[in-house]
Amino acid sequence: MTGIAAASFFSNTCRFGGCGLHFPTLADLIEHIEDNHIDTDPRVLEKQELQQPTYVALSYINRDIGHQMESRLNRSTVAS
Repeated sequence: MTGIAAASFFSNTCRFGGCGLHFPTLADLIEHIEDNHIDTDPRVLEKQELQQPTYVALSYINRDIGHQMESRLNRSTVAS
């Protein structure tokens, strides 16, 4: 990796479609990308899943696991 490529890799600047927004932390950048640049429409996601990609973005998996854990916690709190 060249110096320029390495510098852009460690930058917290969004590069989706020329967005260019800068974020103070990597976590903020990831949240921005997930909320603004990754489609969450169930119909689109289902179509993508049917295409059986060779990989799945870790943020997609983590988001799903997070929602599952949250719903389990909510159910256990209501049941208590």
